[in-house]
Amino acid sequence: MHKFLLVFAFAAGLVGIASAKEFALPDEDAYASVTIPDSWKPEAYENGVEAVSKDGEVYLSIESTGGDTLDKSIEEAMAYLKKQGVTVDDEKSETSEGKLNGMAVVRTNWSGKDKDGPCRVTLSIVAVAQGKGLLVLYWASPKGDEDEGNTKTLDAIANSIKPL
Repeated sequence: MHKFLLVFAFAAGLVGIASAKEFALPDEDAYASVTIPDSWKPEAYENGVEAVSKDGEVYLSIESTGGDTLDKSIEEAMAYLKKQGVTVDDEKSETSEGKLNGMAVVRTNWSGKDKDGPCRVTLSIVAVAQGKGLLVLYWASPKGDEDEGNTKTLDAIANSIKPL
């Protein structure tokens, strides 16, 4: 009986970890989706979703954007960071290109500071289809950025991004 309870408790824990919600982006005429675990308390907003890691050390937002709205979306993301007291060091930025689930990605990483000290910021643009993309904003403390649990969750979130 004791083994059964241990197995049941373990399985129940896995269900809690695996509990997640899929978000279609944008709200209307969705062309992409992303799945975020409930433990990160994801909240939808107009054409996007934001979430914070369980430990409160990582902020993530993903929103739809397109060719004619990309510059505005980037400006809004940077204004949001500024409003939150985050500054980035443009001189120490690194930009790279790659693929995510077969989609082209351009990623810019910065070292920065927020009210609690040093932080890391990443802004990625995922090309989902011609003229349709996702803007992914990541902001984390060094502790949150290096946490293995956060890294695994972020990898799972990234791997869940797909075109519809």
